[in-house]
Amino acid sequence: IDPLKSTSPDNQPTIINDTIPIFSIRKIYKNLILLSLSFIILFTAYNGMVTLQSSLNTKNNVGVNSLIITYSFLIFSSIALTGVCMDLFGLKFTIIIGAIGYIFYIAANIKPLPVLMYISAALVGLAAAPLWTAKATYLNQIARYHAQHKNQSHEISVSLFFGIFFALFGTNTIWGNVISYFVLNQSSVAQKINCGVHFNPTSASPTNTTQNVDDTTRYILCGIFTGMGLLSMLLLFLTLDSIALTQKQTMKQLLKKSLEVLLSLKEWKHIDQFFLIPITMWTTIETAFLTAQFTRGFITCLIGIRYVGLVMVCNGIFQALSSYIFGRLVKYTGRIFVFSIAALINYAMIILMFLWEPKSSQMVLLFVIAGFWGIADAIWQTQVIATYTVLYSDTDPSALAKYRLWKAIGFVITYSYSSYVTIRTSLILLLIYLSIIYRFLTKDLFEYLHKLFVDRGYSFDENNQDNSDINFSIDDAIVQHFSTLVTLHGQTLYKKSPIRQVTLESNTKVFFDQMGDNRILCMTDDSFDSIVVLKTINLFKALVQFHLGALPFT
Repeated sequence: IDPLKSTSPDNQPTIINDTIPIFSIRKIYKNLILLSLSFIILFTAYNGMVTLQSSLNTKNNVGVNSLIITYSFLIFSSIALTGVCMDLFGLKFTIIIGAIGYIFYIAANIKPLPVLMYISAALVGLAAAPLWTAKATYLNQIARYHAQHKNQSHEISVSLFFGIFFALFGTNTIWGNVISYFVLNQSSVAQKINCGVHFNPTSASPTNTTQNVDDTTRYILCGIFTGMGLLSMLLLFLTLDSIALTQKQTMKQLLKKSLEVLLSLKEWKHIDQFFLIPITMWTTIETAFLTAQFTRGFITCLIGIRYVGLVMVCNGIFQALSSYIFGRLVKYTGRIFVFSIAALINYAMIILMFLWEPKSSQMVLLFVIAGFWGIADAIWQTQVIATYTVLYSDTDPSALAKYRLWKAIGFVITYSYSSYVTIRTSLILLLIYLSIIYRFLTKDLFEYLHKLFVDRGYSFDENNQDNSDINFSIDDAIVQHFSTLVTLHGQTLYKKSPIRQVTLESNTKVFFDQMGDNRILCMTDDSFDSIVVLKTINLFKALVQFHLGALPFT
């Protein structure tokens, strides 16, 4: 019996037979290990090159620009290509074809001409979303088989399998950086001035730029990495078992499916999915800082490009160990606990980078920062994707596409400014963003908002299901309330008798609370679909102050 069936909108297949495991336990573990090994080899090569882009290909900012292009195209592929590729090629061959795009990019670094780098970067962007979505779908499916064999919760198996995968996958950082360290060992000298928090990429010394890596060294490094990419593709082709999709669809149906995925981005079937956007973007913002700014502003500047690989080996070791440890720990503690650990580690490392005046004699601190950052990154990466997979794999097939979309946006934003702002500015931005998302991590956010509204005089009946004008579910109430505040239209579902009201336009009123005239509590619009334009600066300030006052961490 074939267990998979395509649905629309679709970025991963939906199970139609959930009782008969298709793979034996041995085959389940075999595919888990082989998939992990193939990704280790491929991303040993790819991430080895990405880690060096801000230090190796600095001429005309080609390296970082190529990463911006990659993640810009990833936004498109996250929306339009994942379901199409998986239906056309199946899970196995979607992964293989995706690997080809990465291989082209690695090979382009042999001669990093802008046109070659940018075209190959675009190919990576187009290939990445289908590859990673197919991988996540494949892991989710064999985890489901595992849960059936073990007669345990699907969530436990998913957390275990993603933990094992990322524990093995995380070692790619180790091997890639070991290779780059030995190959580039005699390639450059350090700048040693204005490093760390004082580093400004727009005025950086040209000491550690591409000319310090001779052509022979570059050919050796890129040749090794390209060969590893080809080996990974061959391993996938020869050893990975296929999980077939039962229904093949016409091109018209596939294009319609992509359009439905695009339209689904404005629909939020679950309020908690809306609040996952900030944390999803954070998983890429913190990664991009490490690969684009920490490697250049701290490592390359202070001790030379040859040490980028060595320091990042430490990052990879801690990331690999932490992926497995926290993948196991989460079933005992829950995700909120491990997310809190990750946030605290990030806070500590950001503060350390602020306070440290870098000296080459203190290079051990580079290993400390990279290692602990790897622990936090392992938690973010494994548990955020596991959260999407567990909560939405059956109810919202576009969830993984949304996950990749917001990750891509996070990368584009961070890489876009990373070459133009100081490390100090970047650290401040990291602190602000981390502070914003921390309170949004916990599920009790909804209870907090509920209490916030009730304490201010609102009421609702969450048991009512008839969508009347008086009683609403808590999810609908929160969605509508935030929609009202953000878009300035619609009708809040929380009701309160106004203390004072100001008429802005016909049929539109803004209410103020008992605390004064500065906070907008709700807005009603009898026509419901008209857009209100606040015409005075005082009302605009009031809206801003409401948002600041309502944030849980203020």
